[in-house]
Amino acid sequence: MMGYLRSTAGCDERRHTATLGVLPSLLLPDNLTQAVESSTGYPQLDIALKTQGLTLEDFVAKNWVELPGSGVWLSEYEVYFVVTRVVYYPSGTLAEPTISFLRGRVFDALWNHLDNYTLDWDEEHITFPHMLEIPVIWNEGGAFIGPEDPRVIIEDGVPGAEPVVIFNMLSEKDDGRRAMWVHRPFTNITNPLIIRGEVQRPKEKNWAPFFHSESSLYHQPSRHLNFVYSLQPLQILRCHIRHGLCDWTFKQELPAEMIHNHPEVRGEMRGGTNFIQVHESDPDISLWVGFSRTHLDGICGSSSSSSSNSGPSGSIYRPELVILANSGSEFHIVYASEALDFGTAVLDKAAREAPCTESRILMPNGIVRWDQDRRDLLQLALSVNDHTTQVLSLRGVSQLVQSQPYLMEWRRAISPDGEPWGQRWSAVGADVVGCTVVAARNASEQYGS
Repeated sequence: MMGYLRSTAGCDERRHTATLGVLPSLLLPDNLTQAVESSTGYPQLDIALKTQGLTLEDFVAKNWVELPGSGVWLSEYEVYFVVTRVVYYPSGTLAEPTISFLRGRVFDALWNHLDNYTLDWDEEHITFPHMLEIPVIWNEGGAFIGPEDPRVIIEDGVPGAEPVVIFNMLSEKDDGRRAMWVHRPFTNITNPLIIRGEVQRPKEKNWAPFFHSESSLYHQPSRHLNFVYSLQPLQILRCHIRHGLCDWTFKQELPAEMIHNHPEVRGEMRGGTNFIQVHESDPDISLWVGFSRTHLDGICGSSSSSSSNSGPSGSIYRPELVILANSGSEFHIVYASEALDFGTAVLDKAAREAPCTESRILMPNGIVRWDQDRRDLLQLALSVNDHTTQVLSLRGVSQLVQSQPYLMEWRRAISPDGEPWGQRWSAVGADVVGCTVVAARNASEQYGS
């Protein structure tokens, strides 16, 4: 699953071949008219419907769209909980939306949609589907309002754990900043995430969440959520779910002589899905599996179809499987696959052979469920061209993790030439990410227009 640039010293030596089984993906379309009908509380929508003089169905068809999301398996209820984005764009241009909402839906174990499903939570009765109760102020003339790019995560194997929905949204203050937020969909607690002691950046996106099993000793839901803030360089945050304050726990810093300079590729690797912790590994190592995405510019040219939500025309997006490792205070990327299109399980043959059409945007959105022990089956939520919500099943991810050659080498505290152990592995991890981005570029350029 790895294919690096042939002319780059070191990448060929880092190749590791593995095979995953891929099952056909399932589409999870929503009843958009029903979704819009439940968007109560905003008189602007009632006024727009009356002003346009349309039926509700025609009003929805003209002004609304469903965009992708992700979900999790609720083991205590034996159902899937899925969150997608519903967008109102009266401008007629999806790149200029007015307001977004997040909608929660429930599916049974066979992915049958459950209408009017009631979930009993802490003496409350919550019926799905419905719009999540995320506070949004809609001022007159406002635009780009509301939550975007939802990701869902739950703490695996912890009784009473509530899902957490992560998204980005403009601040309620009129300062133009886009922050990351967390929302508890059953208890309706919503908070922005703030990096303590820093001036907040104008735009925050693409944080990839993971739990670090702090609750395993107490069998209580964790109070903290961790994020891969950046993959290039690798940076890790730890945030308090209740009050939203975040602190850095790891920042990759390497001396210049340890950095392998790869060719300029006009692209990068960004966060995609949540990361799920591996159940069984070396007692001194914690491992997680997630799916990142490479964003490659300028391959398809300005004539290609563009998505409203995924960057400039001509960019190609593809998922990669990534293994994150932690030992002590150090984090490293120890494996990253080549760019994946999953054969014909998601894209048909024509789309795979012409990725500069609308299939150029293949986005991983969430690991929904991972049966690591019995079936070694991982379910991945993804989207094509930012418009579909699909679930793909993969077999063999646990086997891939256990086959990694680094497991034999991990315990070496000092490298032969005396370099600190952490820096040595950090340099290798940075190189792996660089090789993967170059490989994605090489695989895509043959299709450029």
